Amino acid sequence: MNKRARFIVLGLALLFSACAAQKAGPKPAWLDARPAADDQYLYGYGCAEPKIDNWTFKRQTADERARVNLAENLHAYALEQVREEPAARRVIEKVLPDYAIVDRYTDHAGNLYARAALPKAELEAAIFAELHPPHRG
Repeated sequence: MNKRARFIVLGLALLFSACAAQKAGPKPAWLDARPAADDQYLYGYGCAEPKIDNWTFKRQTADERARVNLAENLHAYALEQVREEPAARRVIEKVLPDYAIVDRYTDHAGNLYARAALPKAELEAAIFAELHPPHRG
């Protein structure tokens, strides 16, 4: 086998092992509970169906749906704290870029689930800054 063919075979092997790694392991507890928040994080959840054949697109779809769900939870939380829509939107704009996809899981049917998280400490700091702007004088 020539060098190029070995490189292609190795690349395909790595790709398939990465995909298989997403299926490994037991079903995570967060998949059933799906809490919107805990003491440290605000969460969002997304799912991509098995009909999406392209693995990269499936992962992006699940991740984006998790981000949208996180933004909805963030909006509700921020609005409850600052009580004004414009202020809540400013908080969201400050902190939403700091989210991360922290978990993924593929079930036996081929659904890919993603969980997004945003640290509450950053959110609380943004809310405090919105409620207590610095005085300019």
